[in-house]
Amino acid sequence: MSTSIHLFKKCLDIQQQRHRDAMKKAFQSEQSLNQQREQLTYLQHAINEYKIETNTQVTSISIINLVNFRSLLQKVFDLQQQRVSQNENEYNQLSLQAAGEHRKLKAMEKLLEKMQQKNRLKLIKLEQRMLDDHAVRQYINQRQDA
Repeated sequence: MSTSIHLFKKCLDIQQQRHRDAMKKAFQSEQSLNQQREQLTYLQHAINEYKIETNTQVTSISIINLVNFRSLLQKVFDLQQQRVSQNENEYNQLSLQAAGEHRKLKAMEKLLEKMQQKNRLKLIKLEQRMLDDHAVRQYINQRQDA
């Protein structure tokens, strides 16, 4: 195997590691995003649970406390929504990066295959040339012996 192919294989190994790392980061980001979305859903459910029902009797302090609590929940919900948006952007960027690393990996694999094919053809031609030279030498030796 030629030195250039050997070195290129090492580069390919590095690219494979980059691709694995990018995929791992994208997967972790996706998991985090899903957790953030679950928390957002939970917060929305909590906000909906704390409603003032018209058929129950409550004191004005209870109403004020309930309104303040719902307001606080809404603020937390809004912050969580921002966090989900940020995580979505991060996940999209990491997914694009992983896709880019995958494209680079595939391109390098194709290039390596071409290099190996070229090397095989070179070896086949060299072998054929050696066989031809051997056949010529044998022919010459036979002619000289005759």
